Amino acid sequence: MIRRFPLLISIIICLMSCSTEEEKFTPIELSVKGVEFSVENMLTLTTNISQKGVEFSITGIGEYADKVCVSDITVDGRIQNDPSMPITSFSGDWGSIEQNGNTIDFTITPNQDDKSRLFEFTIGGGYWVRYLKVTQAKE
Repeated sequence: MIRRFPLLISIIICLMSCSTEEEKFTPIELSVKGVEFSVENMLTLTTNISQKGVEFSITGIGEYADKVCVSDITVDGRIQNDPSMPITSFSGDWGSIEQNGNTIDFTITPNQDDKSRLFEFTIGGGYWVRYLKVTQAKE
């Protein structure tokens, strides 16, 4: 019984430290130029762009501005990058991103397909994050 007591205490401590409260995520504040985003929810911004493509930029502002980086790029459900590595420069047939300090420039190329494209960008990571959804019209 005495040998089991430390194990029992350890289990009780672990259970007490677990919380049923939802983890708290903080949206990164952004200044946006070139497109207008709508708020989908606390963490997600959405916009629609024309088939012709667009150039826009985001700049991190506020307390968590230094957390701004693109950590994930998804086009039509297909991951375009290695999500474990923050990106400062990346391109594909869909367009490109370039980061300089707290500002990220996005270029979306014209959509030549007969269906719309959905871009999903994860900005930041961990508890400091912002999701951008960009829907591009079809040709």
